[in-house]
Amino acid sequence: RDLEQYKQEVKDSQELIKPELEKLKSWWVGAKELRNLNSELLCFQSELITGEVEVLLVKKRLYKDKFIILSNQIEAELLIQTEQRKLTEKINNERIELKKSLKLSEFELDSKGKQMLSEKEL
Repeated sequence: RDLEQYKQEVKDSQELIKPELEKLKSWWVGAKELRNLNSELLCFQSELITGEVEVLLVKKRLYKDKFIILSNQIEAELLIQTEQRKLTEKINNERIELKKSLKLSEFELDSKGKQMLSEKEL
């Protein structure tokens, strides 16, 4: 009879503990789900950081390309200015030569004209 009573008490205790065990089980499952969610969140954060790094690398590349473009533009402008100066100098030199040549031609014409006049006078 004591054994029966003991069995009944154990059964009653199990019935009393059962809801608490269910609660603990659900908390355990909840905690496990939270850990999984936390893990997923950390993975997502890692992907975000990776994405930010990729964006920064693209920005760096763009700035580098922009710098190269600006450098090339400055170099091209300097070359254009240099070529313009050379052409201007060349044109000015040619003008001076033309003026000299014209003056020489005028002088020669004057000389020939005077020579012709003096020949006519003779």
